[in-house]
Amino acid sequence: MSLAKISVGMLIRRSLVIVLLFLMLWVFGTAMGFIDGPKPMVIAVGEALPQFELHTARDAKKGYTPENFKAKGVLLNVYRKACRACEEELTVLRRLHKRYSGKNFMIVGITSQQTRLAASFLDYHKIPWPTLMDRNFQLVGRLGVTEFPTTIFVAFWGMFFKQI
Repeated sequence: MSLAKISVGMLIRRSLVIVLLFLMLWVFGTAMGFIDGPKPMVIAVGEALPQFELHTARDAKKGYTPENFKAKGVLLNVYRKACRACEEELTVLRRLHKRYSGKNFMIVGITSQQTRLAASFLDYHKIPWPTLMDRNFQLVGRLGVTEFPTTIFVAFWGMFFKQI
């Protein structure tokens, strides 16, 4: 049977059968333990930060890991460029940065947007603290961030302390 003779309805039915077969195999494999199901991603207050390595928006060679935050209080600020509340929050973050920077405290921005968009946001608002690129939600997903802006405090000993 040539492709030209197959009707659209027949193509849709065959595609649907194939998708349903794969879905049934996945459900069966997960139930029987052959396939690992999704693992919970969100860490709880009091747990250590998950391992990650993220690079900054301004310098792709400069990377950060949880070890960079040891012996410091860290304010992680997760934001997006087109977020009005994110822009409004900058005045408070600037004051905190000016007052406590260099005193075992640091602010670190995190965004999942394209590097170009993040860099333009940083330049426009003249943001002095490092902003990490999390394009694959390596850290943002594990922290359970669903709204922007989200501010997370990490205590001196590297534990996830508070999400605002």
